[in-house]
Amino acid sequence: MTFADDFAPIEEEQEPQSPWPVAFGVTFTPRITGILLGVIGVAGAAALAYYVVLPAWTALTGLQTTRDQQALERDELLATIQRRQELEIQAQQAQLRRQQVLDLFASEDAVNTLLLDINQQVQAREGQIETYDPAEEPVQLVQDGSWGGDVNGLLKNKRLSMQVDGTFDRVQNVLRSFEQLQAVLSIENLAVNAIGTQQLRFEQGQLVASEPPELTARFDVEVLLPVSEEELAEQLAAQAAAAQQAAEGQPVDGQPTPAQ
Repeated sequence: MTFADDFAPIEEEQEPQSPWPVAFGVTFTPRITGILLGVIGVAGAAALAYYVVLPAWTALTGLQTTRDQQALERDELLATIQRRQELEIQAQQAQLRRQQVLDLFASEDAVNTLLLDINQQVQAREGQIETYDPAEEPVQLVQDGSWGGDVNGLLKNKRLSMQVDGTFDRVQNVLRSFEQLQAVLSIENLAVNAIGTQQLRFEQGQLVASEPPELTARFDVEVLLPVSEEELAEQLAAQAAAAQQAAEGQPVDGQPTPAQ
């Protein structure tokens, strides 16, 4: 005897399926998926920062450094240009002052006509030149410090002797007139003596000179001249050569050789 239930199929028990995807044995729940996406995002951001942002930042920093360096160099260049312009202006002003000072001195050509210039000054003041004796030695370089050590080697002088006759006022005016000459003169060894005897007369109970006394004034004149540019260049070259010889231990021209 058989029963119908005996032939009914027996359904196999099936495991419940997860609603979340599974890969490599890992069920990607929303939490795991969120964590995984966060890790991927962080890694992507790090990669983006390393491969894109960091090189761009490095390049930007380099450009800023280059810009700052160029700005500094530009400022230094502008400061150098400004300083150079200031030095050029100072040099021009110094050259102008030097030329103004040199204009106060006579040239060697003016020394040759000095007698004519002095004679004009004397005659204009009714004086008379009795003697004019230029020194035989030529124009000499001033090296004795008589005009100050700072101008040694920068000035030359020419000496001459003179004698001028006239009244006291005329002689005084003649000496003062030398200031109007172009040449820079120095009057030295001035000696004034009376010529002859003075005539006196008795007037209103007092002795009065009939005429102003005649005087003779003897003095030496030193004419100052500046050295020329060529002479100054020769002096500087000689000084440089002497300094080089001294540095090399060689005897300088004009100095004795040190004893061995």
